[in-house]
Amino acid sequence: MPNVIGILLDKPDRAVSIVTDQSRAQVEPLRRALSAATCRSVIEPAREVEPFDGRHCASLIRSITAEAGGEVCVNWTGGTKMMSCAARRVAEEQGWRSLYVNTQGLEVIVEGAGEPLTGRHPIFPAGPWR
Repeated sequence: MPNVIGILLDKPDRAVSIVTDQSRAQVEPLRRALSAATCRSVIEPAREVEPFDGRHCASLIRSITAEAGGEVCVNWTGGTKMMSCAARRVAEEQGWRSLYVNTQGLEVIVEGAGEPLTGRHPIFPAGPWR
């Protein structure tokens, strides 16, 4: 579950899952996994998006973040390519931090000007299995 890794790394006060009709069922397992990891982030109710409508995705992300106020980090891991593209684009336009969990490379890529975590972070220490 790449989104669990992103939340555990970023440690947000609140997190909002942006889902499709098909992915909505993944929110409860996400909550359970975070709870098992003793994560203290509040998982807000999921918000549904049109998965292949980039403008709708971007508009929803802007709306959610406007409601949130304060510091924002956009996790553009998962979803359709249109959803990920919209999330990353909005984060860049707004100057927010963003992260992407690269499960193939076993790393989290964090972007954001001047942020101490900007860069690539291994999910697991390098070992003989790599």
